Amino acid sequence: EELMALFPRAPRMSSRDFTEAEIKNLKCVAEVTLEEGDLLYIPRGYVHQARSSSECHSLHVTISTGQKNTWGDLLLKAIPRAIET
Repeated sequence: EELMALFPRAPRMSSRDFTEAEIKNLKCVAEVTLEEGDLLYIPRGYVHQARSSSECHSLHVTISTGQKNTWGDLLLKAIPRAIET
């Protein structure tokens, strides 16, 4: 069993690991308990913190996709090209 806490942010790139003190300053928007075999999709921009009880082992894997693939990134490429032509 693993408890997953979610905190909203809006980074364009993956963030570094946060300290416990930094996590405490973020507002938790959801806590989800995952059981063996569960899968949780976390949208881009949400910091997550996983905790398991000391009585069991737990492993979670984070796969990050879509980095630098926002509307802002598109405009940063499109506007200079539009001005050149």
